[in-house]
Amino acid sequence: AALQGQVSATTSYGKATFYFANLMINTPGFYTITATTSTGLTGISSVINVFTVATKLIFHIPPSTSAVSNVPFAVQPVVWAVDNSNQLSSTFNGPVTITLTTGNGLLAGDVTVDCTNGVADFAAGEAMLRIDMAGTKTLTASAMSVSSATATVNVAAGPAVSLSFTTQLPTSWTVNNSISAVGPVITAFDAAGNIATSFQSTVTLSLTTGSGSLVGGTVTVNAVAGVADFNNAGFMFNTVGMKQLTATAESLPSVLSGYISIAAVAKKLIFQTLPSAVSPSLAAFATQPAVWAVNDDNELAIGFSGIVQLAMTSGSGNLLGNTSIVCVDGVADFGNASLSIDLAGTKTLTASSAGLVSVSTTVTITNGPSTRLSFVTQPVATVENVPLSVAPVVAVLDAAGNLVTLSSQLVTLTLSSGAGSLLGIVSVQSVNGLADFAGAGLVCTAG
Repeated sequence: AALQGQVSATTSYGKATFYFANLMINTPGFYTITATTSTGLTGISSVINVFTVATKLIFHIPPSTSAVSNVPFAVQPVVWAVDNSNQLSSTFNGPVTITLTTGNGLLAGDVTVDCTNGVADFAAGEAMLRIDMAGTKTLTASAMSVSSATATVNVAAGPAVSLSFTTQLPTSWTVNNSISAVGPVITAFDAAGNIATSFQSTVTLSLTTGSGSLVGGTVTVNAVAGVADFNNAGFMFNTVGMKQLTATAESLPSVLSGYISIAAVAKKLIFQTLPSAVSPSLAAFATQPAVWAVNDDNELAIGFSGIVQLAMTSGSGNLLGNTSIVCVDGVADFGNASLSIDLAGTKTLTASSAGLVSVSTTVTITNGPSTRLSFVTQPVATVENVPLSVAPVVAVLDAAGNLVTLSSQLVTLTLSSGAGSLLGIVSVQSVNGLADFAGAGLVCTAG
């Protein structure tokens, strides 16, 4: 220690005054000052307590530079209040708080400690400091009227306590198709939700929901830094349906995946719902068809989304209505297509789609209700008062021109142009839709 400033003064009337000497002692402690003269006189002052003024905080003992998630630091910090020369300020008292200022997570424990005689000892707290989330963190110690101090802690993940599907299987796939580049990823986590990077055990996948089994490829992977990546595992599902996988590892609870829908691969079409076997002309089928895209085992190919076309491939007439439907999840539903056929007879309907085997079914179209008459045999006259040389035949027809074979209506002929009269039997009962006036003795008289 040293006494600094103007240490000499001339006596005046027996006194030496040091009012403007700027005397100071450069080291804290308890001191006495000795005064001497050139004649050998001496005097000693009373004891002076020299103390520092705190301007900042420092980590006199930093926390452990490495720690484990949710485990108290092996070395708890001790913070000092010091002056600009880093000398302890023993007169500083008050609360010192440590906060997490960079890095995510929670700093837990007694984060505020009373500073006594310039020292805040966090090892004396009832709850030791710890951080939950892994990563590099900055701790900052702060108090009123002084500059803060910082320290760095690297927090590692704790031991693995759980597994999770951090990448799920795709929600849909096809049967007997290798799971490649879309496989699941299973991650081990510690109690705080950090990836347990120390976990390197074997993770195994098994089929636990749905029929069948996993075939081919790899169902067991060693975790690397807490992650078991099945991205290129190449296994397959050998049956269709909704499936779930279970991931297991030694000493950890198993975990269930989300659902994956395994669909058939479309090879052919079938009529899941047949159109009405018998339907009247021009009337929408009472039962409109539904066509499925299926595999060779007739299992629905829910991934198929092609266009299904219905066509009449035998029999005369026209197939009316919406004859093209886009498959949704393998189903082409013609329920609102209003399909009908105009001409009576037996018809073949064929459903087809590019790349798939087509399918056919038979529909019988009957005549519709009678709507009009038609001369299928025109009358031919000779001379007046002589029976017609060719008697007419009149057909009872529906709207599409089909013969109404069940009709037995009475058909009456009248003279609608020219003078004279039509004599003979002018009304004939139709049989099987035909009114034949042969033998009716029809005669035209001159007018």
